[in-house]
Amino acid sequence: MVVVAPYADAITCGQVTSSVVPCFGYLSKGGPMPPACCRGVVGLNNAAKTTADRQTVCRCVKGIFVSTPGINLGNAASIPSKCGVNIPFKIEPTVDCNNGVVGLNDAAKTPAGRQATCGCLKSVYASNSGINPSNAASLPGKCGLNIPYKNSPNTDCSKYVKICI
Repeated sequence: MVVVAPYADAITCGQVTSSVVPCFGYLSKGGPMPPACCRGVVGLNNAAKTTADRQTVCRCVKGIFVSTPGINLGNAASIPSKCGVNIPFKIEPTVDCNNGVVGLNDAAKTPAGRQATCGCLKSVYASNSGINPSNAASLPGKCGLNIPYKNSPNTDCSKYVKICI
């Protein structure tokens, strides 16, 4: 049994590797997803709260591709969805870990970032008709996200961004 301990400080490649070692068989051969793989992936995803942590995880995953022959790219790409996590980068050896690995909370620190974040959330509403508005409204607080507007499909992003400037 693999136990994933919470990370107290910045994430290291050793922690990333330890978390994904149970995934190696799946990465090369496919088959059923090992529960230990998902525990490691979920624990790692929960621990990677900052942009720096997410970029470290991304770089370490790229390093694993280089040092581990026989990884099936399709199997690697399917791990997040099979484990029920959303990660801010594609699992592939050519991913740019400096771009696209910024979380919403990091992105929402400037007026332009808040407006972009608001627009992003609104577009999620528009493309997913089954979203429960009450659950969506409570999601930012549950995730530790501090946004200066209500998470709603009717939010006027420019209005709330200007009030918070």
